[in-house]
Amino acid sequence: MKQLIVPKFATEAEEADWWDQHIYIVGENLIEAIENGTAHRGGPAALLRETRVVQVRLPNNDLDRIERLAEAKGISNQACIGMLLRKALDREEADQRKSA
Repeated sequence: MKQLIVPKFATEAEEADWWDQHIYIVGENLIEAIENGTAHRGGPAALLRETRVVQVRLPNNDLDRIERLAEAKGISNQACIGMLLRKALDREEADQRKSA
């Protein structure tokens, strides 16, 4: 298995380009991991993260904003919603710690 050293990226576009340039190595590593029985969906971080499915009704204009933001970032709507929610939760918890 070839070890990839992933650099820090200035932009998401730069990161996407880097991954595109290294897609064959990633593919070879994935095939090898599958053959060895060491492949896991989402990698080790995904194994540590438990998830549940929830339904949330959103106003159309908020969903439109999410779709535009997700498209600009090159991620799915669900990933974008999760990212925004985590950022909001982090902010709320930080505000609570300041208030305490």
